[in-house]
Amino acid sequence: MKLVAKVSLLTALAALVPTVAFAHTGTGFHSHGLMAGLAHPVMGWDHLVGLLAVGFWSMTLVKSQQTKVITTFFAMLMLGFVAGASGIASSAVESGIAASVLLAGLLLIRNRQFAMPAAAFFATFFAVFHGIAHGAETSVGASFEFAVGFMLSSAMLFACGALFQMAFAQRFAAVRYIAGAGVACAGLGMMAF
Repeated sequence: MKLVAKVSLLTALAALVPTVAFAHTGTGFHSHGLMAGLAHPVMGWDHLVGLLAVGFWSMTLVKSQQTKVITTFFAMLMLGFVAGASGIASSAVESGIAASVLLAGLLLIRNRQFAMPAAAFFATFFAVFHGIAHGAETSVGASFEFAVGFMLSSAMLFACGALFQMAFAQRFAAVRYIAGAGVACAGLGMMAF
């Protein structure tokens, strides 16, 4: 079974898992303004782990793919945010986030290079679910500042994951396996609860 088919199957199965809201800091929290946007990705541990892991994974790709994957990720993150703010959300979003975190962990453990379409697919898969969940916390036009804060905070977390990979995992292969196992376990935990 090809890897893209496995990911599609994983996504379909994740949609069947009961959902729990992990990142919804909007409850009792103003979901608008720059500070709320900056805080939002950091307050939900699913987003925190996911963004760090995807930043880490992006730096394991060949140099020619890194810029394309990073650009794809942030474009799809913003598209997902707009979709969520427009009211396009479903109960499958949290399951998709959990599946994306699990997948990020497995990709780190496997450490395999992919053709650009597959790498872009994975980046899209990660970004859309995370973006929708964040966008669902606000409404269209309610807060441009929230969107700016959310994207800045997401970029900082992504960069932290990338820097961690460059500083430690390139020198010590065990770091990548340990981080991947931890991220995969977090994804499984999200699916279980």
